[in-house]
Amino acid sequence: MLRKMLLFIVCLLSLSLVNASNSQQSLTVAVASNFRPTLQKIVTRFEKLTGNKVLISSASTGKLYQQIKNGAPFDIFLAADAIHPTLLTKTKLAVAQSRFTYALGRLVLWAPKKDIHSSGAQFLKRENYRYLSIANPKFAPYGIAAQQVLKSLGVWAQLRPRIVEGENVSQAVNYVASHNAELGIVALSLVKGLSKSVNVWLIPTTLYQPIQQQAVLLTRAKNNKLASQFIHFLKTNNTKILIRDSGYTIA
Repeated sequence: MLRKMLLFIVCLLSLSLVNASNSQQSLTVAVASNFRPTLQKIVTRFEKLTGNKVLISSASTGKLYQQIKNGAPFDIFLAADAIHPTLLTKTKLAVAQSRFTYALGRLVLWAPKKDIHSSGAQFLKRENYRYLSIANPKFAPYGIAAQQVLKSLGVWAQLRPRIVEGENVSQAVNYVASHNAELGIVALSLVKGLSKSVNVWLIPTTLYQPIQQQAVLLTRAKNNKLASQFIHFLKTNNTKILIRDSGYTIA
């Protein structure tokens, strides 16, 4: 009798675990590398609020776009530009009406061992360094913006031999952090808090086109209620404050 009761209890516990597992949903978000640290904070809040799991996949915007075109199982795409989300809506891989701007990125010149906060442009032109790190303009919007800055300052051609390109802006930051480059034109969000203000020159937005970071719901998840809930969460005031405090401008 006791043995039968124990078996009955085990069965009930097993059923409870299965039901709990089935009730928990998961979501996969593809995010441009510059926004990953901020997204991780947002996800932590969202998971605590909903009890559901959010998986993050991070790379350059261009690389993620190619993965989505090739069938990668993402539900939401947080790009570092507006171009790639727009292309996905045109090819019916994303829901057009879901596209929105979640942040505007800012560029800085970061030189951990230099005082450049008021003379970044002059420092670039003096060429008193061996290597300058930027993200690859072929794949990363922050790389395109960095290239625009150098062209606006009239130094792109002369500095080209000194430039080392990261696959994405996170890698460009790592090149500077690991001393493989003395300075880098990178995302403010990735160096905020890492260095003293004298080591960072906030690049005027007049030197590059706006880095309009857009999110979009992918077509495969158009009926996914959790995906829609997460997009709504991105638009809440508390999330916007978190994004702003992480080094972005809110549209």
